[in-house]
Formats: sequence, structure tokens, C-alpha cells
Amino acid sequence: MKITALSLGFALAVCQATASIVLAERGKPAEYRIVVPLDPAPSVCYAAEELQNYVGRMTGVTLPVVTNEAAGRSIFLRQEDSPDEYDWFRLKADGADLVVSGNARGVLYGVYELLETYGGCGWFSSTTEVVPGMDAFTVPGDLDRLEKAAFVCRDTSWHDVFHNPAFAARLRLSGPHLKGLADPRFGGIRLKYDKELGSCHSFRKLLPAEKYFKDHPEYFCERNGFRETYQPCLANREARRIMKENLLACIARQYPEYKFYTVSQNDNAYYCTCAKCKEFDAREESPAASVLDFVNEAADAVKEAYPDVLIHTDAYMYTIKAPKTMKARDNVMVVLCTDQCDHGRPLDKSRDPNNQLLVREISRWRHVVKRMRVWDYTADFTCFMLAHPNLKSLQPNFSFFRANGVTDTFGQGPHEGPHFDLAELRTWLIGKLLWNPDQPIEPLIDRFCDGYYGAAAPLAKKYIDLMHSYDVDERVRPLHMWGNPMSEFVPASFYDEAAKIWAEAAKLVADDPVRARNVRWASVPADWCRVFYSNFGAIAEVTRHPEYVDTPRFRELQSAARNVAALYREDPKSANIAEVRTLVKQMRRRIDHFAALDPKSVKAADRVQKEETFAVVVQKPGATTVMPVTDPLAGDGKAYRIEPVPNGSVECMMNDVHVDSDGRYKIRARVRVDRVPGVDGEVFFGGVYDSSKTFRPKAIIRKGYKTGDLQTDGYAWYDLTDAWTPVPTQTVRLSIGNWDRKAANRNPAVRALYVDAFEIVRVD
Repeated sequence: MKITALSLGFALAVCQATASIVLAERGKPAEYRIVVPLDPAPSVCYAAEELQNYVGRMTGVTLPVVTNEAAGRSIFLRQEDSPDEYDWFRLKADGADLVVSGNARGVLYGVYELLETYGGCGWFSSTTEVVPGMDAFTVPGDLDRLEKAAFVCRDTSWHDVFHNPAFAARLRLSGPHLKGLADPRFGGIRLKYDKELGSCHSFRKLLPAEKYFKDHPEYFCERNGFRETYQPCLANREARRIMKENLLACIARQYPEYKFYTVSQNDNAYYCTCAKCKEFDAREESPAASVLDFVNEAADAVKEAYPDVLIHTDAYMYTIKAPKTMKARDNVMVVLCTDQCDHGRPLDKSRDPNNQLLVREISRWRHVVKRMRVWDYTADFTCFMLAHPNLKSLQPNFSFFRANGVTDTFGQGPHEGPHFDLAELRTWLIGKLLWNPDQPIEPLIDRFCDGYYGAAAPLAKKYIDLMHSYDVDERVRPLHMWGNPMSEFVPASFYDEAAKIWAEAAKLVADDPVRARNVRWASVPADWCRVFYSNFGAIAEVTRHPEYVDTPRFRELQSAARNVAALYREDPKSANIAEVRTLVKQMRRRIDHFAALDPKSVKAADRVQKEETFAVVVQKPGATTVMPVTDPLAGDGKAYRIEPVPNGSVECMMNDVHVDSDGRYKIRARVRVDRVPGVDGEVFFGGVYDSSKTFRPKAIIRKGYKTGDLQTDGYAWYDLTDAWTPVPTQTVRLSIGNWDRKAANRNPAVRALYVDAFEIVRVD
């Protein structure tokens, strides 16, 4: 649904000059026409259509679109080709005429600037726009305005622009993640990721372990004396040859449609430490040296066959530090990533050591490479619903990137779903700031809130200010892209206050269907978090006080759960709340359970047993170290099987358990161990993990079981915890025992661990 407003909450830039140009006047015939070239680019034609459409909606006057430049008052749309890669436009009054010129995309952007600044139009989301009615659409008679983009590629992946290219074009975005912009109407995409290697982490595709590792482990990295598949060994000439051949073959299949290819490390921190790699990296004082050396070699081979192809590689995790003396080839772009940084403060003002490292290395990389791209993370990817107070660091960060030689910027956001915490505002701000990062942030936020929330704008700003009011020491708890939700960057009590703010906001826009919908969407993350940080209406009730369901607080939180569940039904993509599938699965069942819970079903109990699926699987995406299996020895014939490799465990989330605040509890698990005969060691452990306002969760209870502690070869019950008083933000973890680091991170005492069931017991 679109909206038309007769007034705006921000000042319009209207004509103050004595000789203003009246482009259209309500109630009068059109005196101006829109003139396009004889052979216009599709984006120039689209710009003419957009100008005609919005002028008509503002004034009721339809300006004709023509190609004849005969005498008469005209708005000329003129495409001017330039070798400059940066998009640009110029708005210039020429006597009684107006000229909108620029490169192909720039003409379209110039039209949007004309409509926004002098017509008062605003595009705040794909579903919310402001088109003011006016008696006359005028521009200054001395208008002469030239604008050039701050970055060549202005890229983001927030859901609204990811799926709505027309809206992305109105925000002047142009990056390769926005595939819909390839439509010629929107000017096309200058850099387009190829469909085989994608945007990053391509070593695994150029040298697939499933094909080569068994017969040639020497092609892969050495860690602790063992060959592993995490990364290639870039000192191995044969591995390099295979990777180059695969790269050239990939380009041959896709050229000339694609001219942008990634040659970049896999997504982990385990680089090769064999003698040759170690020696080379030591000379250059960074593991990035081996990567850049290979990338340069690949770039040389590519340039010989495809001189207009650009290769890009990452400065990410272990490669963030620039090599000491090396230079990148001219056809190489380096992509620096802010994945380890604090985003709560400007990058160059934060005391977080990772920020200080990135700031230093950007200044070094600019002397290594001609073209730099920053991959910036603008959300909490552990949970998109969490309040993420980074809005006021966006402008100084983008300004810092431009000042330090960055040519292309990607502000990554969740494309998985809409309506996450202030998703529409973040999307709009990123578009505005990537075009011009010199704009102060507060007026932009005010303008968005006025346009998107209407009469509820003051309360939306109150929510934003409250979210940014908490003084958190970034050295202890950074605002990270992989923030731990349990650590409460903003306190859990914030979401109760947020719910009140949005409830008041809803009253102010009750008669405005579009703004009422926008306010409702904005309220859902707060309601989700209120349920998350509570254990009311939990899946396991272990309480002596079931009467808690007959309280205002229970009813309030159940209403919150129902609000979230209703949006999940209306827009299923809204349930994709995180890249961490553990949290997606666990909280979806929590929300659905609580929304449907009959309070009469809650009974007093000191002991509850649950099947293995009560726990959630924790492992890296794509891993199969934990899997559900059929096991005749298990009570219900099913179990979780955990393999003896890192990063695999199952966890009981304590917000899934309702307990009494005055009680002490234990959690037990029914476990079977398939052990290796004759090998001793720790086979599994349980623990209670608490973040306590820190970024990394800490074990406050840990109980380990060695081979000699096993009761039987079959299933038996084992305590995972000592007695303690649980809180909703804690988790209980069950995992394979400590790994032998000298044995390539594998536990030599265990073939597999089987988990059949859990029991929560009150013990006092």
C-alpha cells in the first residue's frame, strides 16, 4: 500500500529566488515537457517515467515525455558518459529550462533528488512513500547542483532492497548483492558476483576437499602436525596449479557476463602452518602474505586471458593484517571485513582492540592495493530481533572508510526476512549515507521517523534514544555481529519499556493503516525479546507454584508471544530470525508453544523428563557432527549422535524451563558412549554457561566424565550440573569431552556419543 501525505514533518527546500522556475502548476495545462535523447538508455527512459508519474501525483499535471528538442520549456534528461566509475548527476537551471544530467544511473538519481529536495517526496520502504500534494512544483531559478557518489559500489543486503530493486534504486544503491538492480531500468550493476564462486570463501570450491584430500592431503593446511581440510596449503605448487586451472575454467564458462570473481580463504581461522608457509608468512609478518602471493599469481594468469576481469580477495580473520612489503596486482581488489569489531561506537573511536587493529590495517592496505572494499556488518547475525544500537556509528564509519581510500562498501544486513529490529530505518540510512556520508545522522533519523511512522514519530525516536542510552564497556562486551543474546547488551528490562513505547505509538496512528502497520512491525522484535528473556509459559514446567499463570505478567507475555506468532503466520519469512539455526528452531517452538498454551494445563511438578529433541543442536552451518539417528537402545528408539570433533554439542536453553526462583535444580541426561577400547580420557562433559554481561559465555558449572566414570556400555543417567538456581539467560551444554589438540582436534577415546533424554529435577 502507498500513501500520499498533504504535509511533511521536515522542511522542504523550496524556491527562495525571485526568478523561480515553475515546472507544473495545479489546474493549468502542462507548460513543460520531459525531453529524453533519441536513443536513451533504459534507465533514462525509466527516469522520465518516474518524473512524469510523481509530478502528476503532486500537482495533477501530466508532463509529456518527448524526444523532440524544438522550442518550448523543457526538462532535459541528458546522459553523459564518463570514464569515471563513480555515479554522478547535475541539476542545472538553464534559462527557463531545467537540465538533469549524469551517467546512466546518475540521471535517474538526479530525478529522485529533484523530487525529494524540491518536491518533498520520500521513499522510506518499499511499502511506505510520501507524495505531498502541492499547488506548484518549483525549483530555484539559479539552481546548479552537482553530486557525486562517495563510493563506486553502494551495497547492502537488507531484506527490503534485496527483494525490491525499484526501492533500492530510489536509495541509489548499486551493489552486487542486489541482483534485481541488473534490470537495465535501474542502470545495471557495475560489479556482479559470478554464480559459481559467489561473493567470498571460494578456496573450498577451487580445491574441493571431497575430491582431493583422501589421495593428496599435502594439498591442504597443516595444523599441529596433521593435515586438515580447513584451507589449502598455498606453498604446494600442485595445489596452486589446480586452483588456477579451476578458476580459469570457471571464468571461461561465465565470461563476459561476469567479470568479478572471488579468490578468497574459507570461512575459518585455521590457516596453514607448515614450514614453508610459516617461513613465508613470518617474513611478511602476516598470514595474509601466502594468500596474497597466490592471489597475485592467479590474477596474472587471469589478466593474460581476460584483461578486464577483476579478482577480489578478503582481509578477514587471520588475513586482516596487511603484509609488510607485498603489493597487490592492479586487477586485484581487497575486501576488508569488520567481523571482529565493536559496532556500538565509531570504529576509530572504540577502545575495542579489534577496532584499533582494523583502523591501523586499513591505512596499511591502502598502500598495498589500488582498490579497497569494506564488508561491514550492520546487524547482529546471532539474532536479528535483538536491539542493536549501531545507528549512530553508521555515519562516522562510512565517512572514515571514504577518507581512508575505500572505493566500495557493503553494509551487510539480513536478507532472510523483514521486520527485524528497525530494519527499515537501517536500510534507508545505509542508502543515504553510502551516497553521502557527510550528512549528520540525527536529521536523517528525524526525517525517516516522520515519514515512516507519521504521528508516532516522537515515540519511535524515544525508542531509538533509549536503545542508544546504555553505556557498555566495549572492551568487555562489544556490540558484535555475532553478539551473544544471553549477555544482554541492552538490559532485558529495556524490552518491557520498548513494548510500552510501541503500544502508545499504536494509539497515535490507529486511524492511519499504513503507519499502524509500520508500528506493529516495529513492536514485534520487542515482544520476541520479552519472551526470549523470560521463562514464562516454558516447554518444561518444573514449579511448585503453577498459579503464576494467573497473573498480569503471564497474560502480558502470552499476548506478546501471540503478536509474534501472528506475524510469523502472516509473513513466514519473519521467522528467519538469525543465521544461527539453533536459535531459530528453539525460539520458534517457544513462541508457538507459549502462544497456544492453556494456563489450566500447567501443574505443579518437581521433576520433568523430556526427549532428546528438548535440547537444540549447536554446530557450524553445514556441519554434521550432531545428527538425529535411530537407536533401538534409546527409550523412544531415537537419539542425538555426536561425533568426536569440535563445535558439536546439544544445549538445553533455560528459557525453555520454568523453575521457581527460590528453588535449586539439576539437569541430567541419559547418555550412551561408543568408546574406543583401551583409550582413556574424558568422554563427555556437561556445564552451565552464563554470559554475565560479557561477550563470551563462561562455564559456571562443569562436570566431566572420563572413561572410568562410565556406569555401563549402554544408556545411563548422568548429572550434567550440580544443584543451582537457573535463570532464563543460561544454557546447559552437553558435549564430547576435551579434545586432544595434538591429535588434530579429535577425541581419541570416543567414536560417538548418543543422547536419549533429559531430566530437570528440583533437589531441595
